[in-house]
Amino acid sequence: MPENIAQQPAPQVVGHAYLDNTLVGIASGYVNFSPVLRQAYFQYRTYISRDHRRSGFARALLTFNFTHLADYFSAQQSPAAIGVILEMSARLAPLDDHLVWPQTAFSFTGRTTEGNHLRVRYFEQAKLKPVAA
Repeated sequence: MPENIAQQPAPQVVGHAYLDNTLVGIASGYVNFSPVLRQAYFQYRTYISRDHRRSGFARALLTFNFTHLADYFSAQQSPAAIGVILEMSARLAPLDDHLVWPQTAFSFTGRTTEGNHLRVRYFEQAKLKPVAA
């Protein structure tokens, strides 16, 4: 596991995946304001061990965790985030022609200046928050 992932604060961990009692993936994140979209999102990150990439673990972990994050934020009187945002390395996850990923319902929202692509999925009942001009 990369050192930067291993050293993340425990409160940022939202899920993990095991196979045969071996940790193969970990998901973490934090609430972050997107200056481009001008809203607060849960910035989601996933690390899957090299031997288990392209196995579906990342998608399964994302789907499972999205449900729990949606429940958590939707239960708040004034939710800190309106959805989940992913920044995908174009090298690790090449952009396909799906505006909305069929398996996860995450929508393409653009590219970063580094060329990574952004995907967002909103929580049910989420409302845009007013932002100063």
